[in-house]
Amino acid sequence: MFTNTGINTLNKIFISLIPAFLMTIAGILNKSKKINKLKLILEQAGKKIKSINHLIYITYPILKDERLFAKIIERLSEVLQKSIEIALIYEHYFSGTEISRNFEIDYPIFRQKKDTFNITEEEIKSADEILLLNKKHKLSPMEFVRKNTLIILENNLTFEKISQQKLKDYLFKVESILKKVEKRLDQENLY
Repeated sequence: MFTNTGINTLNKIFISLIPAFLMTIAGILNKSKKINKLKLILEQAGKKIKSINHLIYITYPILKDERLFAKIIERLSEVLQKSIEIALIYEHYFSGTEISRNFEIDYPIFRQKKDTFNITEEEIKSADEILLLNKKHKLSPMEFVRKNTLIILENNLTFEKISQQKLKDYLFKVESILKKVEKRLDQENLY
């Protein structure tokens, strides 16, 4: 059926295809590892969203302790940072976007890429507010409660007010950002 020259030619072709095949398999395995890393971060963010939701809608109404609001802002900021990390890792792996793993440097990159994830300007504005509130909370010399509101006093004697309704709005926006990032990953059949 085949002559020795035909078999030798087929062997050479087959042998020449092996490295390309192995590279393809290695690429698939590497992509799988990257996807698993994104899934792990998404799971962590999802768990934090559930705990924030519980704090706002169940724990706070029972305890009526506005000092919980500071903890809620911290957690919202953490989820927001994880969502942004997922988006930037995705962009880095699949579009080659350079990231530094320093949130202060990477956040403006995320703002530029917001359209990739269908994130609105209103959601970006809320993200800015959450991150700024968390920063002010950490640097604040004093916080106190007045009329169902947590007041964060800054060094220059200006203040920020945080109410339950404001936290509900922030939760909605952060959850929306996380879902949009997840949806983008789903569109690429990565998640």
